Amino acid sequence: MLFSYFWEKLIYEDSPSYFLIFLCYTLSFGQELLGNWEWIENTEERSFRITLFQDQDKSKSPIKGIHCGEYYNRGRVDCASAKSIFLKPGELPNSWTGSITSDFSGETSKIRVTYITTKDQLSWEIIIP
Repeated sequence: MLFSYFWEKLIYEDSPSYFLIFLCYTLSFGQELLGNWEWIENTEERSFRITLFQDQDKSKSPIKGIHCGEYYNRGRVDCASAKSIFLKPGELPNSWTGSITSDFSGETSKIRVTYITTKDQLSWEIIIP
């Protein structure tokens, strides 16, 4: 089950590829995935921002994050007030799998995130069982 109307519309109506490409506007912590990322389709229609970070003990800590999605000129807002993204290393290089929980609906979706090194972008995919 998808975590908001935005994702249902994006996946089933607007995008045959089932993923978003995020552009990095700030990187920190010296690791490609960590930092602030954003996807904007039209600043008044749809934007989605995530911040990814790790706790102090990076060797044992999964990557965590928060998200904020704003849609329809802020008519629908899904912004997490606490950690909403949890990622662990995936099977492929530069990939992570995990989950995101919508603050809007409370539903959790499985995700796959891939860092595209040549473009300095993230591919964000909702995994549909």
